[in-house]
Amino acid sequence: MPVREFTDGLDLDEVLLVRSVDRLPRRDGGEYLKVVLGDRTGSVPAMIWDGAADALPLLTPGRPVRVIGRYGVHPRHGAQLTVRAIRTAVSGTYDLADICDGPALPLGRLVAELRALVAGVDHPHLRALLERIVGDDAPDWPRYRDAPAAKHLHHAYRHGLLEHSVTVAQGVAAMAGTFPGLDRDVAVAGTCQAG
Repeated sequence: MPVREFTDGLDLDEVLLVRSVDRLPRRDGGEYLKVVLGDRTGSVPAMIWDGAADALPLLTPGRPVRVIGRYGVHPRHGAQLTVRAIRTAVSGTYDLADICDGPALPLGRLVAELRALVAGVDHPHLRALLERIVGDDAPDWPRYRDAPAAKHLHHAYRHGLLEHSVTVAQGVAAMAGTFPGLDRDVAVAGTCQAG
């Protein structure tokens, strides 16, 4: 079940991706773990009150783990998952594409929208240049298509550069008509190839 569909009181046994881990002190001198877990639909804080030392080796950011616990919405602390057990995620029991961050639109649609933007460039030399950079047969197209837009802050996932470039180019195309003297083709070409 996707994180965004979790409801108060839900018992779950899911494979989620570890986003971050914090070791925090308990009043009794021990420690507990506050972990952020997620999938492509969102993330949720998770508390591991018991067995922190045993769970810690499995909790590497970017690693999928099998999580058994209960999701709840606390009046004071908000939404969180109370973890009863953490297990190694067994290959074949999950699809990595479902738990890793990714673009909001499917890849095929992003590519189609990029192709429509390129086709809408009237200047033949600019359109030819774009085809050499982002066309289906362009040597660097696979790397461009799959690249993240950034390492950390925005669109930092596979196909992130493509998603960012398409959304910025669509905005530029829509706004180009409102600015006298702005060459729409140059503006769209600049954003399609550079993000």
